[in-house]
Amino acid sequence: MVGRMRISRGAAALAAAWFAVTPALAAKTFCDSFKMKSDPAWSDQNGSWTIAGHRYYAAAPDNNPLTYTDLVDYQSLKNFTVNVTVNDVYDGGLWLRSQFNAGAPNGILLVVGGACSSYTGLYWHVVTNGVPGQCLNVANVSGLAGSNAKVRVVVKGDTYTAYVAGKKVTSLTSSAYSVGSTGLYDNSGAPQDTFSHYCLSAH
Repeated sequence: MVGRMRISRGAAALAAAWFAVTPALAAKTFCDSFKMKSDPAWSDQNGSWTIAGHRYYAAAPDNNPLTYTDLVDYQSLKNFTVNVTVNDVYDGGLWLRSQFNAGAPNGILLVVGGACSSYTGLYWHVVTNGVPGQCLNVANVSGLAGSNAKVRVVVKGDTYTAYVAGKKVTSLTSSAYSVGSTGLYDNSGAPQDTFSHYCLSAH
């Protein structure tokens, strides 16, 4: 009986060690339904971000300086997928492989809505020291303005691909940033767009 117990414990230890290094289990996942009034998972670096009715938004939206909130515990992402609902689309977006950089953010910014698409599409900026580059790969989406859009972004290698309601809309190839955080951007004012049903999967 004692021998069997020792074998059982050894097998359990071996199994635990194996699972600890299994790639599938090493993947990081974070999902947020924004139930709390204040969520410590998010940095709220610029824009006075707040939560109301399970929706997250910048109480002080702006693009000069760019509003910025990212995930505190995910600062070195490389390949990952983000799913989020952008409600009442007007001028919001997602930071990808970004860093706050003391108020002058670096990173790739996917804009949902926004002036370059006449508030009806998606496009990209490569942001350097808080200054957005030109609008890249603008793609209009019928019925996007004012809608609750289910947006998905896949970041793999140097390629960033954006989907709305499961359909590919636009992509960007850029080697500007190899790792970074991911977060949200809001310049909507009135009408106010908001974010809900957020989920990150790092792989």
